[in-house]
Amino acid sequence: MIRGTRMAKATLTTEQTRQLVHRLATDDAYRSRFEANPAKALAELGVDGSVIDGLDAQCLQACKLGSKDVFQKANANLDEATAQAYSSFLVPALRIGSPR
Repeated sequence: MIRGTRMAKATLTTEQTRQLVHRLATDDAYRSRFEANPAKALAELGVDGSVIDGLDAQCLQACKLGSKDVFQKANANLDEATAQAYSSFLVPALRIGSPR
């Protein structure tokens, strides 16, 4: 990457997004660190530096977060969506021998 340029459309993985929302919903100290320095807080979650460098600059500015309640609701919605996605998974059955 050329110094001073940003990768187009870098995104967090689904698991990183889940971790981020969970921490913003439950951890006051993490929320404070995120508000002061989002890039450093993302690195704390294990987000690769190249991904952080590729995020939109506006996402990395110090900010005031919404209430924990908003993140708690988002966290619950993510949990529900995941549960629904995996609850529809059917384990294939293996049959040995001729069909009856």
